[in-house]
Amino acid sequence: KHEANCALVPRTAQLLGARLREDAASNPLGSAFFSLLAPGARLRPHCGPTNARLRAHLGLIVPEGDCAMRVGSAPPRRWREGHVLLFDDSFEHEVWNATCFSRVVLVLDFWHPELATPADRAAVLDLTRRQRYEATLATRTFERADSPAAAASDAPARSDEGPEGRGAAGQAEGEMEAEGLGH
Repeated sequence: KHEANCALVPRTAQLLGARLREDAASNPLGSAFFSLLAPGARLRPHCGPTNARLRAHLGLIVPEGDCAMRVGSAPPRRWREGHVLLFDDSFEHEVWNATCFSRVVLVLDFWHPELATPADRAAVLDLTRRQRYEATLATRTFERADSPAAAASDAPARSDEGPEGRGAAGQAEGEMEAEGLGH
């Protein structure tokens, strides 16, 4: 967790700290970050390191045109602002942006739904990650108690981040749509 970055996006940090604790923040195999795909960029086909997680892309800024993702043998999918594409990134996938504008998504990793219990989740982790996961569950500490995000978790949400002055959390509420990509 990078405190300086969290301070730049307080609503997103609040969402990750308060609403997604066990399904995202407790996963030592995952992360949360903003991904900018520049105009004309393409990420060649690649695979994530594990199928113990599912990856979600929340569309924040999505240009019109040829800007999409392909996972496995499924047809390409386009991001939509305020909607989520959910996929298993251990399958081969690629992304491209053949437009003149940048694409921005919030990437969140969640525990795979077949790893439903803490015991299931711990069983797929190496010793170091298992110890960190078990300590997180035992203390219910998904962020440091002295962090600005923890201190602000009871503060009113701000609406000054994200496209058009809306925070990612505000866009997602009531609008999230999971789309399985060929799995």
